[in-house]
Amino acid sequence: MEEDSLELLGNNLKAHIADNDLANKISTGIDVFGVIVDLAIQLPVIDTFKKLSDSFNNYNALRLHKKLTKFLFGISDIPPLDRQRFMEELDSLHELKEKSGEVLIDIIVRTNHLGKIDFIINLFKAQVAGKIDISEFIRLSVVLEKVSVSDLYQLKNYDLNTQSSKPGIYEGSLTDALYSAGLVDISVIGGNTGTLFNLNNLGRQMLLHALSESQ
Repeated sequence: MEEDSLELLGNNLKAHIADNDLANKISTGIDVFGVIVDLAIQLPVIDTFKKLSDSFNNYNALRLHKKLTKFLFGISDIPPLDRQRFMEELDSLHELKEKSGEVLIDIIVRTNHLGKIDFIINLFKAQVAGKIDISEFIRLSVVLEKVSVSDLYQLKNYDLNTQSSKPGIYEGSLTDALYSAGLVDISVIGGNTGTLFNLNNLGRQMLLHALSESQ
């Protein structure tokens, strides 16, 4: 059912591609890019389509299709004007030196767990709602690559403002991973409770805007 809906949506949105030749290059297997076009009002370069099309029969391409499907359906309730505004703000980051559509696709491609797509969707919505700016969206998306989903869900235990039974306690490799990713800082060194870690600003943004809707 999901595949049928996606194919129908992709076919409908091909009408938004001015270049008929390019539209014809979008095979059924990557019709999902018809949706990207509608969201971004900008096309990735043709090489991107060719590269994905050439490798579509392998495992990674199938995973990519799942990621894109999940992401696109996840943001489908965002008004088109808000999606367009997001892409324009992404384009304003000239230091990225790529089209907004390519940047967004790269973020999705690098996601190493389908569960993290939910976090990216939440960050997209947070940016549209004005809760984070476009640079923070990029920064948080990059950090998502560095931490496992299971570790991210433990981030709440490092909020010293909560009523957790053991907030900020060092927990070996879990704490090391969150600290290495730049999500927590050392709060107290030594003392009766040992070394404590607390969410820094980046970690708090991750907890509030990426994870809050997914827990």
